[in-house]
Amino acid sequence: MAARVQQQEIGLHSAICSFGNLLGGEHFFAVPYLQRPYEWGEAEVADMAGDLLLACQGGYLNYFLGHIVGVRNERGQIEIVDGQQRFITTTILFAYFRDRVSARNAPLSEALQACVMQAGQARVTPRPSDAEFLFDWVQTPGRMDALTKDWARDETPPFHCATDAQALMALAARTIKGKLDRLGHEAIDKLALFVLDRAVVDFIIADNRTLAAILYRGMNMRGKQLSPADLIKLEAIEGTGLEPEVKEAAARTWESIEDRLKRDNFTFLLEIMPLLVSRQVTVRPGDLMEWRRHAFASVDPETLLLQLLPVYADVFEEIMAGEIAATPKDRGEEQAMATVNRLVKGLLFLQPGDRHWVAPAISAIHAHRERPHFLASFFQRLDRLAFACFLDAVRHEDRAERFAAVVRAGADETRLSHAFSLRNAEASSMLRRLGEPFKRHTWRRRAVAARINAAFPAGYSFGPAEDVTLEHVLPTSISAVWAQRGWSASAANACANLVGNFVLVTGAQNNRASQRAFEDKQNIYFNWPGAPVHPITEDIRRNTDWTERHVRARTERLIAMLAADWDLA
Repeated sequence: MAARVQQQEIGLHSAICSFGNLLGGEHFFAVPYLQRPYEWGEAEVADMAGDLLLACQGGYLNYFLGHIVGVRNERGQIEIVDGQQRFITTTILFAYFRDRVSARNAPLSEALQACVMQAGQARVTPRPSDAEFLFDWVQTPGRMDALTKDWARDETPPFHCATDAQALMALAARTIKGKLDRLGHEAIDKLALFVLDRAVVDFIIADNRTLAAILYRGMNMRGKQLSPADLIKLEAIEGTGLEPEVKEAAARTWESIEDRLKRDNFTFLLEIMPLLVSRQVTVRPGDLMEWRRHAFASVDPETLLLQLLPVYADVFEEIMAGEIAATPKDRGEEQAMATVNRLVKGLLFLQPGDRHWVAPAISAIHAHRERPHFLASFFQRLDRLAFACFLDAVRHEDRAERFAAVVRAGADETRLSHAFSLRNAEASSMLRRLGEPFKRHTWRRRAVAARINAAFPAGYSFGPAEDVTLEHVLPTSISAVWAQRGWSASAANACANLVGNFVLVTGAQNNRASQRAFEDKQNIYFNWPGAPVHPITEDIRRNTDWTERHVRARTERLIAMLAADWDLA
C-alpha cells in the first residue's frame, strides 16, 4: 500500500510561498488570451494595498492572499488559471516600491525589479493586447511617475490607454501611489520587504489544462466554504466563555437571523457590529481578535448576541426593504418619514462596496425612530455623503472613518455637522464627476439616474427590484437613423453616457426603444399602456429634437438640480 501511494502521480504540485519567492524564482507567468482582462478597480486595489499595510504595521507573521493556480505551457511559462488580478496588482505594487527606493536602497530596488522583470523578460505578461502597455509603463523602471501623475485637462500624457484593462492598470498605479505616498523611507522599505517575504499564496501547478480546470472548478464550486460570518461565530460564541445554555440560545438566535437576512447581508451586519455597539471600526478585515476586542469593548457577549444583534438585525431588515416603520404624530412627521424612506430607497441602489452608510443609518433609526424630523435631516446629509463616496469624491481609505464619525456623533448637532460636512474639493469633485460620461457598470448609471429622478419637484424613489431600467435617448451604438440626424460617431461617443441623455422606463419599453429615432422613442416613453412616466423621463416630453446641444444643456441643468438638492454651494 505504502509503495503504491509513493509511486502514484496526481499531476498537481503545491507549495506555500511568498510573492518574492514566487515572482523572483525560476518561473515566468502569462495570462492566456481566453482569460478575462484585468478588471480590478480602485476599491479592490486599495483594499489589497491597505490590508498589506495594516498587516505589516500590525506585525503579522504573514498575510495570506489565497490560491494561485497555473499550468505550464509549451513555452515554459506558467499560464495563470486563477490569480491574474493579484499577479498584475502585485507587479504594479512592486514597481511602485522599486521606483520609490531606487535612489537610496539599491539592493532592495534590485530585488523588487527581479520580481518585475528578469534579463529583459517580464515576470508577468498579461493578455497580448495589454502586455506592451504594462511592460512600457510599469515593468520598465522609472516610468511610474508619468503613469501616476495627475495630468491637467490641457496636458497630453505620454501614454495612451487603448483598452479598459490598460486604464484600470493606470488607475491601480495611481491608487497605490495615493495609498502609500504618505509613508516615509523607513516605513516604505519595511512594507516592501513585508510584501516580498510575508505576503504568501498557495501556489499550485497542474500538469495540464484539464487538471487545472478541474482544480479551479473544485476550489470554486464544491462544498459550502466558511464565510466571515462562520469565523466570527466561532469567535463570538465559542471563544468567549459563555455557559452552555447561553451558547445554545445564541446559536439559535444567530441561525434565525442569518436565515432571514441571508448570508452576505448577515456577514455585513456582523462586520459593522463593533461600530454599532462600541463606536469603533475594525480596521483589519478578518482579524477576529480585533473584532472581538472592539465588539465586546462596552457590552458583554451575552448582551450583544441575545439582545443587540436581534434588534440591529430588525432595523437592518427594514433598511434593506426601504420601509422604516414609525408612528407619525402629525402631517409634518408623516412627510418627514416619507423623506426618510425616499432617501433610503435611493441609497439601496449603491453596491456593497458603497455600504458604509448602513451603520450610521441603523444607529440613527435605532436611537431616534420617534424623531422623524431629526431622521429626515440626518438622511438628507447621509445621502449626500454616501453619493460623494459613490462618485469617488471621498478617498477610498478615508470612507470608513468618515461614516464612523457620524455614528460617534449620535444626536450632537455640532459633531454631526462636522462629520457630514464635505470639503470644497470633494463638493467640486462630485459636480465634475456628474458631468463626465458614466461608461462603466450599468448599476452606476441606474443609481445616478434614480437619484436625479428623486431630485425633481415631483420626484420619488423606487426599489432596486422594481421594473425600472435606464434608457439612453441617444443610443450608445450610433445607428444610421441617428447619423442622418447629424450625430457623428465622436459626438455620440462623448454624449451617450452623459446624465443628460438618461431616462427611466420599463424593461419592455427599453427593448422596444433600442436604436429607434427620437420621435419614435418619445411615443414609446409617453404612450406605453400601463407604464408610469417618471419625472426624469417626463422632463423631455416637450423636446422636438435631440442634438448634442440638448444633451449637454440638459446635463448641466440636471447637475444644477442635484447640487441644489444636496446643498452643494
